[in-house]
Formats: sequence, structure tokens, C-alpha cells
Amino acid sequence: MIVRVAHVGLRVTDLEAAVRFATDILGLRETERRGGRSYLTCNENHHELVLIQADEAAVDHLGLEVGSTGELEELRERLAREGAELLSEEPEEPGLERAFRVAGPGGHVLELFAGMAAGEPTDYNTVGVRPLKFSHVFLKVEDVPAMEEFLTRVLGFRVSSRAGDVAWLRCNAEHHAIALAPGPSQLHHAAWEVDGWATIEQLGDHLRRNGLTLWFGPGRHGPGNSIFSYFFGPDDFMFEYTAEFQRIRNEAAWTTEEWPDEPLTVNPWGPLPPPDFLERGVGVARPAAPVT
Repeated sequence: MIVRVAHVGLRVTDLEAAVRFATDILGLRETERRGGRSYLTCNENHHELVLIQADEAAVDHLGLEVGSTGELEELRERLAREGAELLSEEPEEPGLERAFRVAGPGGHVLELFAGMAAGEPTDYNTVGVRPLKFSHVFLKVEDVPAMEEFLTRVLGFRVSSRAGDVAWLRCNAEHHAIALAPGPSQLHHAAWEVDGWATIEQLGDHLRRNGLTLWFGPGRHGPGNSIFSYFFGPDDFMFEYTAEFQRIRNEAAWTTEEWPDEPLTVNPWGPLPPPDFLERGVGVARPAAPVT
């Protein structure tokens, strides 16, 4: 039912600065600006990032695309039977045909939608290091088993890998769309897929020219077998550029991988992640009042 993690909405304290970072560093293109909200993309989709002017930085929502409007309605009915907190029943942003929002375990807001406008130009000028697409999110949640159960049993995700209390879940052939770790409800990082080493090299040089640096990486993750580089943007949001992302081609044959709960799982090449790697994150915004 869920075909991809499509976008993330971030509340930022300086919209203009956040848009400049998204365009001049990440290489995205602003498609639309409405009422203190900026919609940006790096491909034909209307948006893969939403930046929202706010008094305090926070994660606003995570967009999950459903395969059809019929499946979207089926999911809405299933969530209602589960007693999920429905926050809205209509699209709250442009470019979406049908959408509704629910509160997941721990307060993470999920926007489920079907039909995103996909007529944006794929050939555009940018000074930034342009990715191919939005890839995944790493969420911290107060109750990992509860969130995992919600994503798998209700929304149809599958667990690809585990390492101790951390789980990586997929909704398509890509190794993971959402990763979960224990902690206060936060976004640890949002990831963008790039086409390989050369782009990550460009990223490092581009960050340096703009007075910024990589925070962790380049390296290779164990779960997902992907090349990674982490860096920070405005309001302490962490971003990852990832390449060589593992695809699971034979769904029937895949069994959940169990990785050792140790720092080398994060980067088997070494060096080890920063000591506060899993402590970083930006909190979840208080959702709007539920639909009655």
C-alpha cells in the first residue's frame, strides 16, 4: 500500500535561510511558496521537502505515498478501526490529489496521500549538489515496538534489519524507508539519495566552500550497505547523502538481518560514529487538534 516515503515537512525559524540552504547547498528547486511555506523538489515531483516558517524548529510531518486513491481510503478505514487519531481529512498542501493526516505512536504526524503532481522540470540550474530523490528518515520514538507494530501491521512495512533496539523498515524494494531508534520523539536525520562517490566528493568540497563541513563520513553502513555522509543544516536539522542503497529484489526470500549492537555496525569501515550520534535530533511539533 505505501509505495514510498515521499517528503518531510520541517518547521524552521528563518524560512529564507532554510530555503537558501535547500537550494544553494542541497541543490533543490523551489516549486511554490504559499503563506510561509516553501515547497521544494529535486526531480519531477511537486515537492520532496516542505519548509514552514515557525517560532520554534520542529518536525511537522512525514509524507507517505499510497499506491491509489482506493488503497488510501482502505487505509483510512483501517486506521479508524485501530482507533488512530485522525488529524485532517483533506490535503493540507498543494500538489496532492487526496490526503489525510494521522498521529502515529509518540506523536509523529504521518500524512498519507495518493496522487502527487509530477510535472516539474527535471533539467534546471543549481549551484547546489543536487540529489536524485528523497530517500528515507531516521526517527527516534519513545516506544520502538509500538511504532514498529503500527508501521508493519497497520501500514504494511516490513523489517529489513535490526541492531539491538534499532530497526530498519521498508515499504518497497529499497532496504529502508524508515529507521527507528529509542529516545524522545524526534527526527534524527532526513536522507537524500545521490548517484555515487563523485557526488559525495562534490558535497564535501561544496560544504567547505560555504563554510560548512561533513559531520560524519564518508563511510559505509552495515544495514543497507549504503555509502553515507552526514551534515547539518539550519536549526540543527541533520541531513544524509546516501549512495549505493541496497535493494531487496527477492521479497519472498528475504529474512530480517540481525546485526551486532555495536558502533562498527554503523560504519564497518571505521571510524566510529561521534559519541553523541544517536543523541542528536529535532523534536516533533505538537499536532493540530484531531478531527471530531
